[in-house]
Amino acid sequence: MFYEFFLQGVFMKTILKNYSFDGIESLRSVLKSALRGYTSVTPRILETFDLLGFEVSRKQNHYILITNTSFYSDKHPDRILVFSLSNTPSDKRAGLNAASTICNTILMYL
Repeated sequence: MFYEFFLQGVFMKTILKNYSFDGIESLRSVLKSALRGYTSVTPRILETFDLLGFEVSRKQNHYILITNTSFYSDKHPDRILVFSLSNTPSDKRAGLNAASTICNTILMYL
């Protein structure tokens, strides 16, 4: 389990391209393409979050996404970031809003 989590973190750091602004834009585009127009959480969405280093668990009508800031920054290695994603969103922009919130929060720790 730890080894898999470590590999996901290495993949995430590769996407962020050494903590550059282009890296967060790459992350944003991956998340936006995965969450654009979603009406429910699909296996494709879950796989995307898994590849990006998020630990995903289901709690009734929501999915909880957990990641560690050590994937993104050496300045804040001990922070845990938790996001919530509704299984059935209320509007068509919910996916894009979630992608924006996740990226903006991660950007704070770069």
